[in-house]
Amino acid sequence: MQNLEKKLKEIDGGNILDVATGRGEFINLIKEFKSFTSITAIDTSERVEKAFKEKFKNVKFQIIDAANMSFQDESFDTVCISNSLHHMPDLKKTLNEMKRVLKKGGNFIINEMLSNQQDEARRSHVLLHHWWAKIDTIFGEKHDPTFSKDEIKNIADSLELTDYDVVEYAWNIENPKEEKFVNGQLKVIEMGLERIKDRKEYSFLKKEGEKIKEHIIKNGFAPASAVFIVGKK
Repeated sequence: MQNLEKKLKEIDGGNILDVATGRGEFINLIKEFKSFTSITAIDTSERVEKAFKEKFKNVKFQIIDAANMSFQDESFDTVCISNSLHHMPDLKKTLNEMKRVLKKGGNFIINEMLSNQQDEARRSHVLLHHWWAKIDTIFGEKHDPTFSKDEIKNIADSLELTDYDVVEYAWNIENPKEEKFVNGQLKVIEMGLERIKDRKEYSFLKKEGEKIKEHIIKNGFAPASAVFIVGKK
C-alpha cells in the first residue's frame, strides 16, 4: 500500500472524470491525490445515483453511458476507471471515449483487481466475485470475470500512453480468518442464492457456492490484490 499512497500523492488531478463510479469507492482514493479541482462521476444506474448523492455531497453525478459520453473533446484533466473494465459491454469504445474527453497531457488512470497472483485468502475474493458475476449475468447485467495482470497491462498498452507507471498493491488485513469477517462473506453467498432461488441455475451455483464457502472457511478472506496504472495522453 505504501507504493500506491506515494503514487496518489504525486498526481495533480485537476478536473476529474470517474467512469462507472458505482458506489464511488475510487473517489476515496482520488481524495488522496496531491491536488484536484473537481470530480464528475458517471454511471448508468438511477439506483446508484440515489445512493451516490447521499454519500458524496460535493461530487457532480450524471447518468451517462461511458461508451457514448456527451462531454466535449478534451474536457477533463484526469479520467479514471476503477474495477469496471470487466463490466463494460463495449470496452474498446469506452476506453476510446475516455481518451477523447481527456486533455492532451492529462492523466489516464486504470485501477483494477487482479484475477491471478493471489494468495489463498485473496483468492477467496476472486472466487466469490466471479461466482457473483454469474448471478448478475443471469439477470442480464454485464459482469464478466476479472482480468489477469497481463490482460490489464495489454489493455493499458493499447491506449498508447506516455509516462506510463504501474503500481501493484493489496489492502492489509490483520486476520483474514476473523470469525465476524468470514461469516460476513458466507452471508454474501446466501444472499446470492436467495436471489436466484427460483432460477434453473440455482442447483449448479449452489454447489459452486458451497465449495467457495469451504475455501473461505479454510483460508479466510482478504481483498484481492490490484493494479493501479497511470499514464499521460
